[in-house]
Amino acid sequence: METFEASFVFFLIRLIIGGVAGFFAIFYLSKTRELAWIFIIAGTLSLYAYILFETLHGLQIVSFDFYVFGIPFFDMFSVILSNLPLIFISLGFISILLKHR
Repeated sequence: METFEASFVFFLIRLIIGGVAGFFAIFYLSKTRELAWIFIIAGTLSLYAYILFETLHGLQIVSFDFYVFGIPFFDMFSVILSNLPLIFISLGFISILLKHR
């Protein structure tokens, strides 16, 4: 029982911190027009989507057997969603480098 409580607290802390970061990302999105910042904001929001997905899957709220090309959907989606924030943030930094060239 203690393991479940510890994991629930861990998920709750991640949701709160991710929610705060997502809120400020959306707030700043309305104030910027720079491509680099838009990519970094997209990275932050996709990281929060990944946190939500992992929380729902980790607490077994959302779980079903669905296969795409013989690979479990949740595993494939998890790999894509976990790497998406890094791709967006990398694109933001590349955009900064190209702008200041």
